[in-house]
Amino acid sequence: MSASLLLTTRSLLKSPGFTLTAIATLALGIGVNTAMFSVVNTLLLRPAPYPQPERIVRLFRTTAEARDWTLSLPDLRDAATSDAFATVTPFQWWSFSLAEPGQPAELLNGAIAAANLFETLGVQPFLGRGFTAEEQQPGRDRVAVISYECWQRHFGGDRAVIGRVLRIDGQSVEIIGVMPARAEYPLFWGKLDLWRPLPLTNDWRESRDVRWLNAIARLKPGVSPTQAQASTTAIASRLAHDFPGTNAGQGMAVVPLVGSELNAAHRALTWLTLGLSGFVLLIACANLGNLQLARHAARVRDLAVRAALGASRAHLVREALVESLLLAAAGGVAGLLLAWNLMAVLAPQMLGPAEAFALDHRVIGFVALATLAAGLVSGCAPAWFTARADVNAGLKSDGRGTTGDRSRQRVRQALIVSQVAFSLVLLAGSSFFLRGLQRFLAQDPGWRIEGLAKGTMTLPDTVYRDDASRHAFHERVLERVGRLPGVESAALATEIPLQETNSARAFEVEGRPAPPPGHEPIAYGSNVTAGYFSTLGIKLVEGRIFSDRAGPDDPRQIVVNESMARQLWPGQSAIGKRIRDTGTVWHPWLEVVGVVRDASFAGSFGAVPTRLQYYMSLAQNPWGYFTLVVRSAAPAALVEPIRRAIGELDSDLPVVGLMPMQDAVVGAQQEFRLANKLLVAFAALGLGLAAIGLYGVISAFVVQRTREFGIRLALGAPPQNVLLMVLGRGAGLTVIGAAAGLGCAVALLRVLSSLFPGLPGEDWVGVAGAVVVLLAVTLAACWLPARRATKVDPMVALRAE
Repeated sequence: MSASLLLTTRSLLKSPGFTLTAIATLALGIGVNTAMFSVVNTLLLRPAPYPQPERIVRLFRTTAEARDWTLSLPDLRDAATSDAFATVTPFQWWSFSLAEPGQPAELLNGAIAAANLFETLGVQPFLGRGFTAEEQQPGRDRVAVISYECWQRHFGGDRAVIGRVLRIDGQSVEIIGVMPARAEYPLFWGKLDLWRPLPLTNDWRESRDVRWLNAIARLKPGVSPTQAQASTTAIASRLAHDFPGTNAGQGMAVVPLVGSELNAAHRALTWLTLGLSGFVLLIACANLGNLQLARHAARVRDLAVRAALGASRAHLVREALVESLLLAAAGGVAGLLLAWNLMAVLAPQMLGPAEAFALDHRVIGFVALATLAAGLVSGCAPAWFTARADVNAGLKSDGRGTTGDRSRQRVRQALIVSQVAFSLVLLAGSSFFLRGLQRFLAQDPGWRIEGLAKGTMTLPDTVYRDDASRHAFHERVLERVGRLPGVESAALATEIPLQETNSARAFEVEGRPAPPPGHEPIAYGSNVTAGYFSTLGIKLVEGRIFSDRAGPDDPRQIVVNESMARQLWPGQSAIGKRIRDTGTVWHPWLEVVGVVRDASFAGSFGAVPTRLQYYMSLAQNPWGYFTLVVRSAAPAALVEPIRRAIGELDSDLPVVGLMPMQDAVVGAQQEFRLANKLLVAFAALGLGLAAIGLYGVISAFVVQRTREFGIRLALGAPPQNVLLMVLGRGAGLTVIGAAAGLGCAVALLRVLSSLFPGLPGEDWVGVAGAVVVLLAVTLAACWLPARRATKVDPMVALRAE
């Protein structure tokens, strides 16, 4: 084997052009696939950095519309009775305001969680301690456990930090612990600064329809996720029977912790990019197979001489496979280097500036498998022809080799057809995203994104304890921000149409029989000020907008969108109709006073549970969590003035995500825009490789038939006839490949349309355009050899024969 390897290496070094081309071709295919697999590995496959991570799962509430809803505390307490779980921990991501003396308020990202959080994770503080169940009680929860990164950034790694008191959300909060670095797990938690106890206030702890909690759980030893799912399904069925008003039609899902923060559309997009990158590798393998067949044709006489001198067929076949595997190994190493650079470019856009994709044993194993597969796939055809070579025919062949071998030509043509087919699939997929994203951005979302700035605030309950204090602050914010130079209007809302949320609620319609429990319609609800609609540019269709002067005891009025009005009251006016949240006794009837246009989520491309929306008065429902939206001709210039204005009202209150709305929309669409760029790059790369392969085949065709072309031209045939003959050969292969790939492309588009309904559906114009581009590029690749065929000198061609 070592002798074969040495001989093959020397042979490849004698053909540097072929060798470098082959290595570059495989490096592109393997590098692109390795980078995409690294994305999948980091986001969906790499275990969490906790002990026995396979035992940590997420719990979700499921309905007919979605499978990733948040849960209520009573439902989680019932889930914890399952024999499948060692612990169940409710938690929620949270933001905190840190106000140091003489410094502006700083936002801290964190989470509030039950006291058994660190037991569930299997990680304990390396300094101090975690919080206890008693510290979840109101008044005893003024403690915090900080992250390792926060410890380093804010306190310089001072081990005397335990016991230090910070001013957080207007309260004095004591640091009782510091977590090790591995506890942070940014792919799940995000940028995390601290954990605080989940407060157990009496107004929601016993209510099954107050569903705002996430949950993680640790499985008992020996319990599989499937067994845990069966157990929670049984518990959810019992709850649906015992509490039909709140739990009918709802289940519970047990999912692995890894990748649980990605919604269905993002998971599908992640796997899709990997799957389509595989076509690039297939095209590269086909291209390398074609290169090796051309090399084999030129070496037929040499191989025949060696066989006549006693070399066995097995030895020659082994050399062919060794050559292919050696090229693949070099391509794999170069591909890994290419992937490393691609990953460095992609990581900041997908994970954040401080994160990187994992280069672990799974990635290395993937490179090894891809390299081996590429070597075997591309080396099969040369090895097969070597095994069945006719020694006598080879010895009689001329110096150019047996280029007339029809079977070899058929294989080379089949490889070209496959490359063209794969290229069409890539073009169709990239066209779907490119044109779909363009049409999505061009369509009217129902509100004016340009000219807006937005920022979110969370009022701490310890300072703003009741509705009156929160409402008063809302009015001060609107009054103060409204006086800023350049502000045209301002409004507040608990939800804005940027991305879908978990705010959809079931409701019933007055005067109609109550639907069976679990089959009620659902709608997204948002509490807004009266100026919200004019500020966002949402047009009023019918009726009027409610007043901000309505008090808590006045009748509750709402505005609904057109989809809700059409679905609930077809052919009627919605004005004066009433709805009410189901499963509650404290929500009154809500009277419809106005109908506005639908406002679609600007950053959501996946399926949404419902398109129904209704708006309640923030004055009557003064939440502590809200988003400020401001309209101005220059929203970017207002960012700092707004921040200063809020600081003047409450120096302890940071404004989160204060930016122009267009920047927020671009950020929400970032992963889809990036995927679109990647797929376009894949399509261009695959098309380029296919064009190079077709150029090689047509060039061989021209060399093979040089004598024939010389005779034709000598007998007076116009050069255009020869040109059309050669172009026709290339066009024929292209048409066959396009026809073969068209069925796969159509199937791919249907799958993509179902996965990403937010993008406009199947795009047959895009498919037709992909076919036209494919034909144009491949015919351009045939043009040079075709032109060369028309320049054949008849006398030179005949003398060469």
